[in-house]
Amino acid sequence: MYKRIALFITLTILLFSFQSCKKTCECQPFVNESFGQSYTVDLEGDGSVCQQYSYTDTVNNMISGVICEESK
Repeated sequence: MYKRIALFITLTILLFSFQSCKKTCECQPFVNESFGQSYTVDLEGDGSVCQQYSYTDTVNNMISGVICEESK
């Protein structure tokens, strides 16, 4: 009985420890159809997602921005 309880507690701790792994986003800037050097962004533990770091901007018929996707 005590072995089962200890096993359950151990598995629960392992499960939660793997869920708190640091996640990163791969971001790539672009201007019109030319892409620049990609970089990574570490996600904070506040529930932010990669799409929050993506944006686009249009000035004088020129489209620029950053596309961020979750790293694999």
